[in-house]
Amino acid sequence: MKQIALLCLLVVASLAAAGSPGHVFKFDYWNETIIDTDYPLELPPHPNSTHQRRWLSYTHPVATWPVRMVNAGKKIDLSGGGDPGYGPAEVVRNAGAGVNVYVLDCGVMISHATFGSAVNFKSVPTHQDSEYVVDPGIPSGMDDVTGHGTFVASVVADHAPGAKIVNVKIGGITRSGYIDKAVMDVVAEHKLFQQHPPERRWKGSVIILSIDVPFDEDEGEESLQSALKAAWEAGIPVVVAAGNEGMVPPPSGSLCWFAPYTVCVGAVDRNYAMLKESNQGRIVEFLAPGGDIPGAGTRDVWHVKQSSGTSLAVPVVAALMANVISCEGINNNVLDVKIRLVQQALLFEVSGADPSMLPSLVQTGLNHAYRDPGAPYAGVDPSFLTC
Repeated sequence: MKQIALLCLLVVASLAAAGSPGHVFKFDYWNETIIDTDYPLELPPHPNSTHQRRWLSYTHPVATWPVRMVNAGKKIDLSGGGDPGYGPAEVVRNAGAGVNVYVLDCGVMISHATFGSAVNFKSVPTHQDSEYVVDPGIPSGMDDVTGHGTFVASVVADHAPGAKIVNVKIGGITRSGYIDKAVMDVVAEHKLFQQHPPERRWKGSVIILSIDVPFDEDEGEESLQSALKAAWEAGIPVVVAAGNEGMVPPPSGSLCWFAPYTVCVGAVDRNYAMLKESNQGRIVEFLAPGGDIPGAGTRDVWHVKQSSGTSLAVPVVAALMANVISCEGINNNVLDVKIRLVQQALLFEVSGADPSMLPSLVQTGLNHAYRDPGAPYAGVDPSFLTC
């Protein structure tokens, strides 16, 4: 309760400082030269900002319904556009740029056309076995086993196209592998990049751990908790799924119970209703689209399909966190990233939410009523932006 009260106070304070809504102006994201005659190249004076904006927003003409939902800044009608709910949405160009999103899953088909930037962890060749897989029944190589990892990664790409997808294959059909070792290796890489950035634009990291299988019994709960704690202390958000048993709260084996070292995510459908199978409860911190959402399949490099579940809401939250990290360079404090998401969230707009939880539906903040026009979301001083 103290944490919730603190977050609420921070939200109120940030909104009070943000000022009134302003106009939307469009500028370059990475100091590149973009000529657009519809918008001025100089940012007009604003009482709350003297920052020369570099990020760029634009109207995506055929955005998916999850992208439309999290960019709207309010409850909107998503009933049109067919099954994927395609329609226009104002989005940030190259969102998540400079952030590595590590997908700990069944593998990722990094050759899929969805991905602008996707690599295997430690540059392992796709045909080579993952060191984190222990199940002899799992096909060899880094490629996807079930299609789950590729779908999850594609949702990240839909919401944060500038982020780099990093495939960390930990398991597949029946059980996961050495999760603790995989997490610790990601932490080690993150710390190395903090000291020696691999490139000028590296900003930080996010870990997705939405795979719905038990960790290996031999590694033990204690070692996994130590690894997740190390990620938290290093400044890496570890985003996990609430699970799909329709329970309140999630079952005891859920990764949500490793809080505060994990960020637990539940799912909603396009009607702003809790997904029937989504677990709920006070431990669930954020809600995101997860019902019949479009994503990449593995039949071929152009395959697209639809799927549902809380594990598919996880990459939405991870992508929005990547955008915050990209714009503020927060690579050493998970709580700061979470606070930004709380500040943008739509509260009490989701039906069917259990009374024990605060139904915080994530938003990018681009259409937040109190966003400074020099920033892509509310609650941030534009002069401190790195995007």
